Amino acid sequence: MPPDFHSGRDLIIPSAEAFCDPITASVPQFPQFTARNCSWSSIFEMVKQPSLLWACWHPRNLGEYHTIKQLWAAWHEGTIVDGVGQMPPLQLIEQEWGGTKDRLTRKGRRQAWRPHNDNNVRRQWSQFMFFIAHINSTMDAGNHASEAVRILDEQRGSMSVPQFHSKLQPKKKRTQAPAASADASSV
Repeated sequence: MPPDFHSGRDLIIPSAEAFCDPITASVPQFPQFTARNCSWSSIFEMVKQPSLLWACWHPRNLGEYHTIKQLWAAWHEGTIVDGVGQMPPLQLIEQEWGGTKDRLTRKGRRQAWRPHNDNNVRRQWSQFMFFIAHINSTMDAGNHASEAVRILDEQRGSMSVPQFHSKLQPKKKRTQAPAASADASSV
């Protein structure tokens, strides 16, 4: 989807604080929105505090997605909130403010839009991206996105998305505590 994509829906935008410079703005105000700057790329250019975006644009919890198709739509097209509007595609947000790392130099930029040091945010994002990675790997094998999504939804069957996530997770090996030695118990 091109970054200047215009939808027929109202765009869901973050709080006014996200558009204000935290140093110079005394009273947060929204920028002037016009027909010219009502595309996601234009709105992204106006954001001064990406750390405030998660509160508005975060993905849903896995249990709120009934299908993998809905989850993929949030990534690729943006979540539609009935009677309210449409969020940007999470893919565009991640391209703009997500973390990047050069594999050779192992240096990069820290992501800017998800709260740092928050285990719930980290878990929610990780679970969401787990399915995006599965879809992307199926696409890398030569399938179209719609086919990759269909395959995962078929594999999911009647399971909920969280149940399917648990099923696909590699099983963790449990390490047992070493048994107390006989020598230690006789002392």
